[in-house]
This record gives sequence, C-alpha cells and structure tokens, in this order.
Amino acid sequence: WEESIQTYLDIGRPVTERLRAAVVRWAQDEPFHGNRTLLLSYPNTGTSVTLELATEMFRHPMCTEYLRWGRKSHPCGQGAYYISDPTHSNPILGKVLVKSHGTQYEMGNPMPEPVWRMNNHIVNVFGTCGKDYDGILRLFRDPFDTIIARARFSCQYQNQDFCHWESFKTILVKETCVLLYWLHRGTVTTQRCPTVFIDYEEEMVDIEAWIHRFVNLLAPEAQLTDDDFAAMSKRCEKKNMPRLCRFADGKLIPSHTYDTFEPTWMAVVAKMITQYLDATKDFTSDEIMAECPTWG
Repeated sequence: WEESIQTYLDIGRPVTERLRAAVVRWAQDEPFHGNRTLLLSYPNTGTSVTLELATEMFRHPMCTEYLRWGRKSHPCGQGAYYISDPTHSNPILGKVLVKSHGTQYEMGNPMPEPVWRMNNHIVNVFGTCGKDYDGILRLFRDPFDTIIARARFSCQYQNQDFCHWESFKTILVKETCVLLYWLHRGTVTTQRCPTVFIDYEEEMVDIEAWIHRFVNLLAPEAQLTDDDFAAMSKRCEKKNMPRLCRFADGKLIPSHTYDTFEPTWMAVVAKMITQYLDATKDFTSDEIMAECPTWG
C-alpha cells in the first residue's frame, strides 16, 4: 500500500489535477434557474450516489434516461422517467436531476461513438438545452479510482473474465481509452450547453460543504436556513461513504487506488493520460483517439 500511495502522490495526483483542469476548462460557475438539469457522467463515477443524495436533500425522487432503473409509468419530462413513484413525495424544491451517460448504455458499457454523437444523443433524447433542461451537471471522479470501480462493477454484475486482479492489467489500456474517449466527447458537449462540475470525492469527504455547493448551483432561488442545511446533511449521512477515502500528505487518496493499483499499472495510466493531454487541444478531433491504444 505505501508504495502505491507514494506513486499516486508522485504521478497519479498531478496527472489527475491536470486532467480535471482540462475537462472543466469550458465549465461555468453560474447557477441554473430551471427545474430540470441533466446529470451527465461516465458510468461508475458516483451518478447513482449523487441521485440518492439529491433525493434525500430535496425529498423528491430523481430521474433517469434508462428504463432499467426508471419506471415507465412515471415520465419525468422528455426522454426520462422517475426512479421511484413521485406521487406521494413532499418536495422542498421542485428541482430534478436526470441521469444520463450521454450514449446508449448496453450491459453497462458506454458505446464508442464519434465525439459529436454525444451531443446529438442528448438533443434527440432530452430536447434543447436552455429550453427543455437548464444545463448539465458533470461529475468528475479520479480517473484511477474510476477504472477500478468500472472493473469491480463488471466483475460483480457481468461476470467478466478479468475478475482476478492478476489479469486486470490485460484490460487496463482498453479501459483507460474508453474513459478518455468518453471525457473527450463529454467536453465537446460541455462547450455547447451551460455546464457545472461537482467532484465525486468532495461528497465523500465533506458532505456539508458539498450540499451547500450543490444547492447553490442547482437551486439558487431556494430560501434555505442553516437548520434546513443541517437537516439535509443528517438525511444524507446514511448515503455518504467517507470510509472509502484516506489522506496522505494532506491529499485525498481514493481507496480503490491505493488498495488495488500496483505502481507499474498506475504509471501506465498516468502515461496514457499525459499523452492524451499533450496531444489534444480543443477536444473536437476523433482522429486523436484512434491513437489511444498505442499510448499504453
């Protein structure tokens, strides 16, 4: 563990911070004023937990694009469905989040498509940004943690053949490319619709600060008191998972990273992310992503 943690501090954390800066470059910190926001994220980056927290905060069920998790009998605007029956809820705010991965989602895998198709998918499913929804909330999760979370999900629910961690390295380059491809497409979408970012790790570490930022961005018109925020925090405590994090040198180390990643694997991922960031300028070129498998 100690060697993995030090490797993360030396090369993992710096490249994560550089990647985050690149993908949030076109984001805004201006709050949204509508009642419907898309929650756009890569699979297994905290989307479901965020929906659960929002449900606890607003006392109202959130929504999803995918019928596997939604209820067809309870539509939630164009292209979406409530995750649970909203009939008897007692909302304190009329805000809803709509879960989307920006693409078709078969067997848990984001489909590899050209960068422009994510924007087309969102428009075709949900309508027009600024009219049918007020903007996009993007989750950002540590890429090393994301890759492990995806692998564990696939092992647990899809019986993939890399469930033994000694074989994990065989899919490492491919999984890193899929993640980078999604971020590439997602950044194009960010440039075309007002977008705000929230960090997944922040909700794990300081839920009260996360709730304040969440509400201020998505429901700035809400007249909430300190007691209201305290009640929200209490309701969200049962969904929060600070046990998944630890700190070293004052920096957050997600548990998936330090308990699974061997230093040599971490170096491969860091190298690939660095090559991607060195090569891309505007996130609009498909050609650059064809080179991704060679970066590992």
